[in-house]
Amino acid sequence: MGYDGVVESSIKKYNSMIHTHSAVHCMVELGSQNKIDPGKVISVEAEVIQLAYDFAGGGLYGIDKVIHTKEQADHSLPYLLAVALLDGDVMPAQFAPDRIIKSEVQGLLKKVSVRPNREFTEVYPAKMPAKITVRLQDGQVIEHEVQDYPGLASDPFTWEESVAKFDRLVASRVDDVLAREIKDAVLSLENIQARDLTRLLGNVNVGQLMSV
Repeated sequence: MGYDGVVESSIKKYNSMIHTHSAVHCMVELGSQNKIDPGKVISVEAEVIQLAYDFAGGGLYGIDKVIHTKEQADHSLPYLLAVALLDGDVMPAQFAPDRIIKSEVQGLLKKVSVRPNREFTEVYPAKMPAKITVRLQDGQVIEHEVQDYPGLASDPFTWEESVAKFDRLVASRVDDVLAREIKDAVLSLENIQARDLTRLLGNVNVGQLMSV
């Protein structure tokens, strides 16, 4: 048995279910490339693969109309896209209880609609396309489309991107020395024993990471 499955694996860039990542990434890019006043948004339309629609867009498994908890939020494309436009990211901070209930988030998510795109679905899992269309009160229509997201097998994380995500998630939760030792061990996996890495991980205070 080979290791082909490893290089075909995906890494989450955002703090949401994997099938939502391209749509979230599409919205983050759209927001970064355009100055959009969320208060002037009339509607947000998302086209995604069938699985994303079924699990998080209101398809086969439906969708929560009112979002109060992290468990609801990270499986709701309307919430994820709303907070991605507002904050430019979807990470643990976007699932804090006081962020979820903010009126700006709750109001914007109700303007989001999601539909499956057959052509997008046909190229999955080699690609995971998504398209976002934002309509504004002044008649302006802003569109953006992506074919994948950083972390998908077709666009794998670089080492630097992996380190950046690790550093961001463990900031203030793991001391700098231990964090550096863990990164060095992962980078040297081919030359160390597995127990060397697990020993370092055993020094992590799990309780401190529960909120990540």
